[in-house]
Formats: sequence, structure tokens, C-alpha cells
Amino acid sequence: MKSDPTFDRRRFPRVRSEALISIAPLDIDAALAHAIDLSIDGVRFRCVGMDAREGELLKVTFTFGERTLAVVGRILRAEWIDGVAQEVAIRFLKMSEETRRVLIESLEPLAEITSSNASRRAFTRVHVDSIVSVSRANLTDVVAQAQDVSDGGIHFVVEGLDLKLGDVLRVTFECDGAPVSAIGQLVRVTDIGDSKQEAALAFLDGDSDALGRIRGAADD
Repeated sequence: MKSDPTFDRRRFPRVRSEALISIAPLDIDAALAHAIDLSIDGVRFRCVGMDAREGELLKVTFTFGERTLAVVGRILRAEWIDGVAQEVAIRFLKMSEETRRVLIESLEPLAEITSSNASRRAFTRVHVDSIVSVSRANLTDVVAQAQDVSDGGIHFVVEGLDLKLGDVLRVTFECDGAPVSAIGQLVRVTDIGDSKQEAALAFLDGDSDALGRIRGAADD
């Protein structure tokens, strides 16, 4: 298997594994929302009928001209405006360098940087008036076959799903007899049969102690 730059062998030592793992897509209950402002570290939007809750993970899909970008974030605040509408603020989780580059390039033409807002915020917030797609977690897990794992990501084979590049998944597996759960984004998907796919998932968020056990296992 070719090394993926998102979690290559030098940065993230791999542990060979053929264990069964559990994965769940984070792509159900998609809804349209009205973006208010956006920065490299988060977004604020208004939505109707979602019942968004603090701490929940959401995937937000933006369109900048011909570019489409999907970023995962955790809800910091969800306030009801009236009986059906909410204003939601999320902070983005870790993202790939390529995703960060595209987001910065898309924001730069919109930004009006002043000394006053630069001093208040580490990341300039850009006011936007656009529609974004928001989706939340699927609670139904599917069993997959791991190939190798590192504290940067995991490679696996799965049957019966239609995974696509950029999809966000929750993955659960064991390392040294202890459970590990992490959120990741697909950086490679290859069809290897009528219903099987081989995939590489780069971790975005997870228990740092649990992921550290993977590196310890690789060092051994």
C-alpha cells in the first residue's frame, strides 16, 4: 500500500492489524443553513429544525465558486432564536494541510483585515451571506477489516457502503486491549470489487491518550 502524505510512515509509525473495527458515517440528517460568518477556525450559522446541541459534531460543506469544501467541527454554542430557528457556532477540528490551504485561499478575497479586529482575534472572521450544508452523526455502526493503524489514521477494507473522498467517519477499535474511538476524514477510497472498498482515514479528533497507545505499540 502506498504511503499517504496525511499520515505517512515517517510521521506516524504504523501498526499492522487485521482486527475487525467499527465505523459509522457522519453524513445523515443533512440540512441547509444560512452562514453568518466564517474563519479558519470556525463558522457561525442559522438553521431551522435541527435541534443542534452543544458538544455535538457536525460536518459543514461550503461552496466557494467551483470549489466544494467539507470541514468537521464541534458545536460550542447553540442558541434558540425563536421556536424553530437556532444560531449555532462551531469550532473546526484538525484539518488536512490541503483543506486548510483551500479554506485560506477562499477566505482571503473576502477578508477586510483591520488592526482592531486583528488584535481581538487570532483568526480574522469574515462575514458571509451564503447557504451551507450541515450534517450530523449516524448512530449505526458497520464492521470493517483494519489493515494498519497509526496515531495519524487507519487503513481498512469495508463492504456494503458507498464511501466517498472527504466523507467523515467515527471509527472504534482496540489497541493493546483498550478501546480507541476517533473521528476521521477519508483521504483515499479505492473500489476493489463490486461492493468492497479500501479506504484511508486521517484522524481529526480523538482521545490523545488512546491514540498515544498506538504510537507506543508501533515503537515496540
